[in-house]
Amino acid sequence: MNFHPAPATFASGDCACVVGWHFRPEVFASLASIPRLTVFLLSHKPLQEIPKVVLDQLGSERIFFMPNEGYDWGAFQQFIELGLYKNFRNVFFMHDDLQIVDTGFRDACGELLVRGHVMVGNGRAGSRSNWFTRAYPAVYSHSEWLPVSDQFQHATVRGSFFAMTSDALNRLGKFEVFWDRFGATPNFGNWSLVSSCGRAEARLGGKGITWLSDEYLKSRFIVEGKRGALADSGANLSAATNLRDRARSACFAAYRRISDIYVRLRLRHSALARLLAPLVHYPAKRRFPPGTQPVTGLSPRNAPVPDRTTAR
Repeated sequence: MNFHPAPATFASGDCACVVGWHFRPEVFASLASIPRLTVFLLSHKPLQEIPKVVLDQLGSERIFFMPNEGYDWGAFQQFIELGLYKNFRNVFFMHDDLQIVDTGFRDACGELLVRGHVMVGNGRAGSRSNWFTRAYPAVYSHSEWLPVSDQFQHATVRGSFFAMTSDALNRLGKFEVFWDRFGATPNFGNWSLVSSCGRAEARLGGKGITWLSDEYLKSRFIVEGKRGALADSGANLSAATNLRDRARSACFAAYRRISDIYVRLRLRHSALARLLAPLVHYPAKRRFPPGTQPVTGLSPRNAPVPDRTTAR
């Protein structure tokens, strides 16, 4: 059956949105040990791929199956559209392939949010940057929000872990997700990351983005993963190159160049931007409209959309 939680369904306190892809039981066990933290699992994989220990620990009312689109930031957007976060003070967004070393991350993030930071990441994700030059203008091509100029600078968090207040989420309105309707490349997840963080710093003000540590991928609380491999594991994360990969890379490069031009035309308020908009925006659109009703994990009607993307 459809699940429509009432405002008083869950206790006050904080909540965590965990993106379901690897389902490491130790992650959920660590989160379960934190008092007054309600954990939700938003899964982009079907019910049968979730370990029974995780299902038993969370309970079906806290597990949601959503269409597998938009990668991690798409899952975060799907979660905030449920409105569940509004019942809580702080919201922790995270992957399920990280290692929680110290559950004190909850209090450490809370202190930084109280001080006025709008997002708190784990390990430092680089310095405040001009992403027009650090990356390329196309990272904003799908975004409703656009920097005021090509000199705008902002910081970022990784989708592996970050925290926000529910009030900040209300004021932010949404994340800027590149939904990648064709499942072309996980690289588009980075476009979502950059544009969402830029939107947050521009619209929310305050002290901007900060981190629990100055070390990339690590803090004394959390070790982040990269597509299922922990930062400490030494795993080889490179993918084999083949003809299909090269073809995708060529298409991505061509699309990126067109998107670069489009963003610069938008910044100049050129009428020519309207000519390129359909071509640029269509690959970034959702295959499934907002408001797709989630149902509980025990419902036979809760059948996820078949996977059309690569693992994050």
